[in-house]
Amino acid sequence: MSDIVLSRVICGPNATEEEKLLKQASIQTRPASLKQHKRSCIKNEDYPAMVYTGQPDDTVKGMLCEGLNENDIKALDAFEGDDYLRSPVKVVVDDGLIIDTDAYIYVGDNTLLTFTEWSLTEFVSTGKEGQCTSNSKVYSDTDSDQGTHSSDFHVVPSTAEYEQEEDINEKLVIPEDNIKQIEWHPAFVLTGQVISKLFSPIFKILFAPQAQRTFVKSFVVIVLVAWVLLTSFTAYVTFYQRYIPKNAHVEPIYFQYEKDIQPQGYVQFIQSNKHVPLRSDQAYDVSVQLYVPTSDINFNLGNFMIQVELLSQNGSVLAKSSRPTILRYQSNTQRIIHVFSKAIPLLFGWTEESQYINVNLIEGFIEKKNKPMTHARVTLSTHQLQLYEAHLSVVADFRGLRYYMYHKRITTAFVFMILFTVIELICASIAWRSFGKNLWDKLHDVFNAEEEQEHVSVNTSPSTHTNEDEYLTEE
Repeated sequence: MSDIVLSRVICGPNATEEEKLLKQASIQTRPASLKQHKRSCIKNEDYPAMVYTGQPDDTVKGMLCEGLNENDIKALDAFEGDDYLRSPVKVVVDDGLIIDTDAYIYVGDNTLLTFTEWSLTEFVSTGKEGQCTSNSKVYSDTDSDQGTHSSDFHVVPSTAEYEQEEDINEKLVIPEDNIKQIEWHPAFVLTGQVISKLFSPIFKILFAPQAQRTFVKSFVVIVLVAWVLLTSFTAYVTFYQRYIPKNAHVEPIYFQYEKDIQPQGYVQFIQSNKHVPLRSDQAYDVSVQLYVPTSDINFNLGNFMIQVELLSQNGSVLAKSSRPTILRYQSNTQRIIHVFSKAIPLLFGWTEESQYINVNLIEGFIEKKNKPMTHARVTLSTHQLQLYEAHLSVVADFRGLRYYMYHKRITTAFVFMILFTVIELICASIAWRSFGKNLWDKLHDVFNAEEEQEHVSVNTSPSTHTNEDEYLTEE
């Protein structure tokens, strides 16, 4: 905007030259430009209109005006008229700094726009500048509801501090044709256009009120489903660990050899932690494993007896069993052939001439809670047996539900998770009827209010504007 028009608008027609000079001294201007906007001529009018295009190549050049007060803003609003809306924008000055300011965007009849470039030079040289100042509406008219647009220029005051106090500096953008435009490399421009075309529709969909409401509903459903599945799985794992005991307890046996006394070995099941290893009311099978050499002495020994006694803490016998066993028979020829077939491994010590003997002694021993088994005593009938090592095994004999939970783990886990899920859904349904539905209705009302406000904003805005654009200045 030329100094004549600006002075006429903010000072009024009756201002003296001294008053105009004082006002001009309080205002500072510097070149600025606005992207994605275009200045267009209006049919049968001398003044232009600035509209938002969204195209990176479209730029409106002008001047950033600072130092306007509240009265100047009111005078500019009256001067622009009802066809222009003062809107927040971001402009770029010569040093590359981005400034937040205001601009008057055309909101009138779009069919009147010719979309041909308006020239400030022609406006001044043809004398239209003087006609504009002689017919424009001044600040003294701002209290009236009627007014006509009488200027070719759209002044853009700043609103960043205008809303806080009255006597604060304001900023103004006035386009000019001779302001140098920042020229970007074509590669950057092309990349920006591609990114804008690719992601703009996605962002518009994602940030639409209806999409946000759908996202919140989906997120709530996903969280609830994940929570139900997680708690069901956790409940089943906890139940499994509490209900299914340890499957097997294997302890070594150290036999004591004394003259004229049968070898005996004691096995302690309670260590320093004083924890009873067996589960009450659970059936167990007890067996002894012997690892013996296939020596002539052991083969010539024949049958021998193994006895096991399960004892309580006070030494009373809870269960007792004694059964015979023997090494598996091998003839001398078979033993010789076997040795020759494994000559090299035997030579290097990779294998041994030995046998494993497994003797099942007690089946279905039921552990009692009031009298638990704490240790066991194992006795051999002869001290002539040559022995490498021995172990006592107490293996749980699962029955009923425990059998299926241990041997059919995936199936029972699936069934129990469904059962726990049903229980949680019943509890959730009760909670929903108690207080959840009221909370959801309040959320729904909030979203409906935002959507209605969005519809009202769209209906009252011109067709060339969108909710996501900041409407920059037009001169």
